[in-house]
Amino acid sequence: MADNVQRIKLLVGRSKKLIPLALGLVSVVIALVAFMNFPNASKDYGNILFDEYQRFKPREYVEGVPVRVIDIDEDSVEVLGQFPWPRTDFADMTMKLGQVGAAAVVYDVVFAEPDRTSPGNIAPLLLKSGLPFESYDLVAGLPDHDEILGQKFAETQTNVVTGYFLSKFLKEGDEAVIPPSYSSFVFAGLSPIDQVDSYVSSSRTLPVIDAGAQGSGFVSVSSIDGGVIRKAPLLGRIGDDIFPSLSLEALRVAMQAQTVQIKSSSGSGELGSGGGATLVSMIRIANPDLGADFRIPTNGQGEFLVHYTEEVPERRVPAWKVIKAGTGTPGALSFAEMQELFAGHIILVGPSAPGLQDLRSTPMNPFEAGVVIHAQMLEQMISGQFLVNPYWQQTVVGSIILVGGILLTVMLSFLGAIRGGLIMVLSLAGLFYFSWWQYSENQILFDPTFAAASLIFISGVTILSSFYLTESEKAEIRGAFDHYLSPDMVDKITDDPSLLQLGGVEKDITILFADVRSFSKISEKLTPQELITFLNNFLTPMTEILMESQSTIDKYIGDAIMSFWNAPLDDPDHAANACRGSIQMIATLREMNKQFSDDPETAPLPVETAIGIGLNSGPCSVGNMGSTQRFAYSVLGDAVNLSSRLEGLTKQYKVHIIIGSSTAEAAPDFAHMEMDQLRVVGREAPERIFVLVGDEQVKQTDNFKKLEQLQLEYLKAYRGQQWDDAEAIANEARFYAEAYHIAGYYDVMQARIDNYRENPPGDDWDGVYAATSK
Repeated sequence: MADNVQRIKLLVGRSKKLIPLALGLVSVVIALVAFMNFPNASKDYGNILFDEYQRFKPREYVEGVPVRVIDIDEDSVEVLGQFPWPRTDFADMTMKLGQVGAAAVVYDVVFAEPDRTSPGNIAPLLLKSGLPFESYDLVAGLPDHDEILGQKFAETQTNVVTGYFLSKFLKEGDEAVIPPSYSSFVFAGLSPIDQVDSYVSSSRTLPVIDAGAQGSGFVSVSSIDGGVIRKAPLLGRIGDDIFPSLSLEALRVAMQAQTVQIKSSSGSGELGSGGGATLVSMIRIANPDLGADFRIPTNGQGEFLVHYTEEVPERRVPAWKVIKAGTGTPGALSFAEMQELFAGHIILVGPSAPGLQDLRSTPMNPFEAGVVIHAQMLEQMISGQFLVNPYWQQTVVGSIILVGGILLTVMLSFLGAIRGGLIMVLSLAGLFYFSWWQYSENQILFDPTFAAASLIFISGVTILSSFYLTESEKAEIRGAFDHYLSPDMVDKITDDPSLLQLGGVEKDITILFADVRSFSKISEKLTPQELITFLNNFLTPMTEILMESQSTIDKYIGDAIMSFWNAPLDDPDHAANACRGSIQMIATLREMNKQFSDDPETAPLPVETAIGIGLNSGPCSVGNMGSTQRFAYSVLGDAVNLSSRLEGLTKQYKVHIIIGSSTAEAAPDFAHMEMDQLRVVGREAPERIFVLVGDEQVKQTDNFKKLEQLQLEYLKAYRGQQWDDAEAIANEARFYAEAYHIAGYYDVMQARIDNYRENPPGDDWDGVYAATSK
């Protein structure tokens, strides 16, 4: 039993550190390889984290940024009627915006179909109605609304940008529609078109309308993650031709720039996210004449990270208030208000009414108007409030996995799970704080999720392996000591195996021997099965008492019990605990005998039973003892032999518990008194023996104090061969001894005095009695 525990203690003591350390280092390699091959595996979780960042600290809206939205909202639909409205309404609005000095009017509305309210489309309907209409030819000959809108785009004092959709699919039999191109792209480095999102066709604004515009851009927002728009493409391509997004084209037109510069990895010298030439840092729009120079960071595919604000009411103006401006309609804008709101601004026109199906989900708003997203992108481009994916992301994350993983593994292996776990939690907190700090202070999106998951994985492997080894060790120890020690003591050992001292060591031990009196006579009256039941019913409560007093059960020897204190766990009060346990054993046995007396049929013991207990303390060798085939954790020493002899003497002296002088000295607060001085069989040196009658409370009683005083006087008279005085004192002491069931001791001593009267021991007698049996 103990040899197994000792071996496990030595081996697991090393393996508890080395095996988790080795497994932790292996997990570091696994995590690092996984990151190198799947760096975007935790991208979705990173996006969720960045969404929370934006909600907690959105971009601050900068007053004075010249971007405004004319909102085709529900109120406008209610005032102006079902959408789409006549193109003449947009023509009038464009002219008004030009008159008040708008820098550009940008339509997030694709005029792909002819206006159904144009005179040419209305006249046939009137003719088919059957009503007389003499002026049909006049109506049919009126200017077409689409032509009017195109003309007004050309005539207005502002710049106009139209929109179109890009499509990744083309129906069989359809021809690809190439949108108009007003921008000229130049490259700083090699052309990066292979990295730009590819399309095959478009749904463009009618050419008759586009003819009057100064620019056109795609309104498609295809870069979504889980349905949430966190980034939007600034560039798209059909074949080898590159096209700008609506927001990028709006900025170019407003700044009256002719070209858009795209920096690629070969131009900047930085490495992109793919092979060959890739976009890494920016798109540039500049007009030296106006002092304009906008540098817009993108990812490798030309996508722009959108940093959203909270809802800003002053950003939007309902469309009906602009269309009805100057008409005297209540609530509509005046010319002065128009000028204050729109002069020098880039004006985006687009719908937010739910029925117009241009609502998108963003981190800040699950139902955001697409035109507002374009407006927020423009605000960022103009104000320079950019979110950036750092080029050093992979290097830092890889370093965290490697260095942080190794450090965590070492600390978890050698500092233990609790302290190591605390360090892991602090490390994760530091990692996420670093990510938050980069966002809040530098607008850098450092994604800590893969690094955090890796550290958790590495820590989990290390902690779980250490926990498994620790629990295995505890299970071995518990299995070895569960039947020998109390549950509390077993828990202490399993919690701290270092408390074990299982080798051959010398310690001061208190040993108990307990034996059933007249067991042979009892066994003659019982069948084998009844005898086994008797022993089980007797030994079980006795064992429980011993374990509760922190004793280690050494062995059962038939009807006898051997146990000891102060090993394998240290017990400074081992003598006192042994005395307390012995007293409780006698008290419990008396209660069991009373149950037999009251009702023999239901009593746990089938006969009235008596036991004798011997206790002794002294230095012993404690450890594994036996052969290589079978061994046990036990004690050896002279103190053990004397304890056994003392148990045998209880029957001769007619008492229940006899303790040696060393135990009596180590437990001075208990009610014990010297009985005799004798030379036991097999031992040359005489031993003072004591009878134990009670605990600390008994020692303080008047009855015991009187008995203790009489006993001292008795021994003095006895050892002085004053037989008559000794006999007289004994007769008085019997009265007090009855309370402790030890009056029989004086009968034994009286028989010895009678013998000494006939056979005097001699003048040189030292008071030592030589025992003749064990």
